[in-house]
Amino acid sequence: MSTRVSALAGPVLVGLCVFGVGGQADAQSVGEPGMIEVVVSVELSCPSCAQGLERRFSRLEPVERVEIQVDQGRVVLGLAPGSTIGLQEVWDVVRNAGFTPDALALTAVGRLVVADGLAALGLPDDLVLSLAGPRVEALVTAAGADRVQVRGEVTLATDGGAPVLTVSGFSLP
Repeated sequence: MSTRVSALAGPVLVGLCVFGVGGQADAQSVGEPGMIEVVVSVELSCPSCAQGLERRFSRLEPVERVEIQVDQGRVVLGLAPGSTIGLQEVWDVVRNAGFTPDALALTAVGRLVVADGLAALGLPDDLVLSLAGPRVEALVTAAGADRVQVRGEVTLATDGGAPVLTVSGFSLP
């Protein structure tokens, strides 16, 4: 499945949302485009086994910080500024370590784009995350063409399409 992406250059009607060119706010305040944090929800009943998972993640190039939260059943990955990581790769690292991941969450900074006629978040390395959920319309209205920080849960595509980020919150410059 091919994903067509276009940047926002003026008002673009997508479903019931209108993307418009944003104001002149300083986009630097939300940070450099890229993934900030990836959180994997996983049962971590064995703390010593979780240390093996920490070692595996610390070997990945963009990962600067690995925090294992055994009590909350979470692995938190802090990424280098301006970088991205393959979300399927993160999922596979957990599975290859003998764990079953339950969910992926993400915080990332990017610009809104239109991909296959739908709202999406464009990140470095030509990574595009389709956007979903009841907060997308508010995000599109508020952000326009400005850089935006978005948080939410990720669903990996099984058909080779873009991962879907269900927006739970966002911040503007």
